Amino acid sequence: MGSCCPCARLGWLPRRPLAETCVVCGRSPPRFLFFVLSGSACNGVQLGLDRLLILVLPEGRWWVPTLCWTLSYALSISFRFVSHAALVFGPHRDPPLLALGKTYLTYALTRTLSRQPYPPRRTRARTE
Repeated sequence: MGSCCPCARLGWLPRRPLAETCVVCGRSPPRFLFFVLSGSACNGVQLGLDRLLILVLPEGRWWVPTLCWTLSYALSISFRFVSHAALVFGPHRDPPLLALGKTYLTYALTRTLSRQPYPPRRTRARTE
């Protein structure tokens, strides 16, 4: 099964993911194990980016933690794209920028839809 991804043709990504080619003691580990390994490594990358950004951005501002998380999350999506391709799913069939754009759109949509709105504040009636 060939891929039209130039990353695979240039050798940046394997043509088949590690989940399909790995054999341990004569058996292939389950694919979800590679997804867990890839996701955990990507979470580590995101944490590292977050910690680096906290050193660069101004100290003591209320918005710095939110900006660090947002930027590290957004930057880690590219790493997740490559890691999941190499370890779990294989190269995407679409051109790389289109596939990465779809990935960013999916993550953004998932993040947006998973937010729960804050409940309205209830104030206690004062009795005087």
